Amino acid sequence: MTAIHAQLSNVQVGDIIHGTYPGYSGGIGSAICLVTEVTGEEIHTRAVTTQYIFKFDRRSGVEIKADGSVGCRLDSIAPLPPESHAAMLDIDRKYRLLDAPEGGKLLPHEQKAILFAAKHYPANPISDTELDIV
Repeated sequence: MTAIHAQLSNVQVGDIIHGTYPGYSGGIGSAICLVTEVTGEEIHTRAVTTQYIFKFDRRSGVEIKADGSVGCRLDSIAPLPPESHAAMLDIDRKYRLLDAPEGGKLLPHEQKAILFAAKHYPANPISDTELDIV
């Protein structure tokens, strides 16, 4: 079992994890994802802000798209502190149900959680050298 596979075997439903993907104009996109299902082969997630569904391979941490290309790659599974985790759940609910009185506007505690995550995940990476690409 590779180091990445060992780490990913501990991911559970309800965890919030992070991945990156090729963005527009050569940039890098960021996906803060809520784990919605874990199977023997995949980790199913939903990006909290965009509600996009990602299915990551549990051995490699990589999303393989329908056309066979690599999409998003998990780069951190470090747990968030409880207050940030709760705020991410608030964001997910807001964008999933579209029923918040403030609309899509992030509340101060949600903004704080997003800013924290922007530093937290890069500071707690999964090493690319440990990836076991299938």
